[in-house]
Amino acid sequence: HIEMLAFDEAEFLKTVTIPDNVTYIGAYAFNTDVLTCDETVDGLIYIGDILVEDISGYDYENHVDITIDVANVREGTRIIAQGAGWCDGVVYNIPASVDSIGADAFKNCNKLVDVYVEDLESWLSIKCGNKDSRPNSQNAKSKLYVDSVLLTDVVLPETVDSISAYAFCNYVDLR
Repeated sequence: HIEMLAFDEAEFLKTVTIPDNVTYIGAYAFNTDVLTCDETVDGLIYIGDILVEDISGYDYENHVDITIDVANVREGTRIIAQGAGWCDGVVYNIPASVDSIGADAFKNCNKLVDVYVEDLESWLSIKCGNKDSRPNSQNAKSKLYVDSVLLTDVVLPETVDSISAYAFCNYVDLR
């Protein structure tokens, strides 16, 4: 675990190498202006294979709102850090490589409507910190798409031996 604010104000820190066995990163763990992130993709900021945060919100320098309409979490991402998905995006695409989503990762995604995942089995196995870890937790009208098909009926693959917490919470089209 890398806990909340673990590297807060680490003013001389330039890089952090995170081993594959890390499965949890707390909110604002890398809350420092000097840490160089690997890259920014589609308005999302990454350190290695970890989505640290999105940058939607307000650009104080240019005095304009920043909005992400579609958030494509890049392939290979393993962890979505606690508090990372603070967005007003309306569509989130989550690859099968994600195996952990931190607490409150999507707490402020009030306008989130659609969640796209590659396959049901990987979606069901994602470990979540709490109810607000799931991108659908704030909108009772969310729709879940599996392999681009709206999920209305749940047929569990035979390989599924458990369902993680809140896997189907708030999806309106399930019957």
